[in-house]
Amino acid sequence: MSELERKLTLQVGGQLNPHKHIYISRQDVEDEIYETLLRGDYCNILSSRQVGKSSIMMKVALRLKEQEFRVISLDIAGLLGSPATADEWFMALSGD
Repeated sequence: MSELERKLTLQVGGQLNPHKHIYISRQDVEDEIYETLLRGDYCNILSSRQVGKSSIMMKVALRLKEQEFRVISLDIAGLLGSPATADEWFMALSGD
């Protein structure tokens, strides 16, 4: 076991830091997202709460950084809050 593996811990809920937490890879999903982004295609990860979307995003971002891509993460939900309807959400997104 490597020194890094000895320092990894379990975390329940929330976004995992791949340098600190144990992460069970969902390779099929990660590979599909990675390949989609490598092709330069848009990728949106949609799913219910607490199923690992952020953790997958972080793992794919690390893979891209290893290939010397510049990666940014933008959380627009934090900027928009929680509008009650889809129309309100899109209006907040457009700035109206």
